[in-house]
Amino acid sequence: MKHCRRTLPRAASVAACVCAGIIQSHVCFAQVPPATGTNTALAAVANTPSQMSQANTYRAESVSVLVEVAALSARVEMLTKQLEVSEKLRHETDEKVMNRILWVGGFVGTLFTVLTGLMGLFINSRIKDPEEYRENLRAHLFQEVEASRKEVIAHTDSELAKTREQLREVQNEHTKTINDLFAKARAEAERFRTENSEMVSALKNLTSLGQPSPGEKPEAETLYYLAEQSRAEAGAEGRARGLRYLRRLADADIPANPPVLHNAAVLAKEYDSQETSIRLFRRAYEASQGSERYGATLAHELALAHNRQESLQLFEELLRKRPADDRIFHFYIDALRALELYQEAQTLLAEKDELFKDSAKVQREWADLLASMGRHREALEKAKRATVLDPADEIAWAYCARIAMLLGDLDTAKDSLQHAISLADETSPRLPGHFRRLADVFRLQGDPENAKANYKASIIAAQSPSRSVMWLNLLETPADQQKLEAVSEGE
Repeated sequence: MKHCRRTLPRAASVAACVCAGIIQSHVCFAQVPPATGTNTALAAVANTPSQMSQANTYRAESVSVLVEVAALSARVEMLTKQLEVSEKLRHETDEKVMNRILWVGGFVGTLFTVLTGLMGLFINSRIKDPEEYRENLRAHLFQEVEASRKEVIAHTDSELAKTREQLREVQNEHTKTINDLFAKARAEAERFRTENSEMVSALKNLTSLGQPSPGEKPEAETLYYLAEQSRAEAGAEGRARGLRYLRRLADADIPANPPVLHNAAVLAKEYDSQETSIRLFRRAYEASQGSERYGATLAHELALAHNRQESLQLFEELLRKRPADDRIFHFYIDALRALELYQEAQTLLAEKDELFKDSAKVQREWADLLASMGRHREALEKAKRATVLDPADEIAWAYCARIAMLLGDLDTAKDSLQHAISLADETSPRLPGHFRRLADVFRLQGDPENAKANYKASIIAAQSPSRSVMWLNLLETPADQQKLEAVSEGE
């Protein structure tokens, strides 16, 4: 609205100016005097009848435009006046509306004040005695607070009872656990007391024939003796007892001779305790003050336990001291194979072949390595050479038999196994395997009687209640199997 109010007068003035300019131009054109002198010809042309007619037309149009502009100006002035009137009316209306709003707000505020006063008068009229009202209100509030307090106390007592019950359960559980621990501790104490009593008794038995010599270590020998005796006991209890004696010998700072510690380590291997075995082999090496014999055994056991770095470092140190020791070299080759370093083992054997050509241990290592590589003919030649160099080498005869079986040479395998059995001790862990392979050879040669006899010998040598491995190579006919079962039951 304000924009229209500003624009209309401006448009009227602009229109008036334009009309004035047009009229002025027409008037000037009409009043041009005729030319004189050199322009006479032009003036003559301009005063022709057609030009005069055109000039009259322009004048007539100018007059009509002027009339229209005048009318437009009058209409603009009228609209301007109407706009001013409308603006004035709008201001008056706004003032009236605002005054009415203020009046209504004042009325509502006054009405609220009056109602509030009336409500106060009504309440005062209902309350006869304000002091009594206050006392009743105080009593009511006190009752509410007392009821809330009792509710809180009841809830707290319930939670406290639950907590006490849980505490009682935890105490009972802890008491049971403590009693179980005390029972286990008493049982362990009784076991140690029994074992110590056995140690004292064994020590007395070992020293009853006279005083021990200065080089003997009675306590260590007693522990080894008790572990050896426990091996004869059946079941897990005997095994556990024997391992406890060996662990005490391995862990405790008990003076011991290297042979006792070495034998104890071998016994721990029979108990399938590699960790205890390595600790005992390490003690034997330390007690021997770095002996190459015990060092080679320790390095070999470390290789079997896949402790590659320490094993190879110890072997290199031992070979620097004793480069021509075939026992150390034999253990070194076996350790490389245990660590799956077959190429290194083959290279080393080839380099040292001339140095150890007369060593039965190194020749049988050659045979075993070549057999694992599938070179069975060369392996058999190396195994046979090992048996020639050392006819009392049980392992060399066993290697020769195994490789001969792979080649199908059953006669050589049978002769080699018979030599190995004759050289093996009754307690040798390899003896059951010799009998089993010899039984396989007899079976393949079509000699069932000797096959069954050797199967039985294998079972007896194994001294194991589980014979499932032995049944894998039984003869195929039911009659032969029944015979073998009858023989086995007649043990």
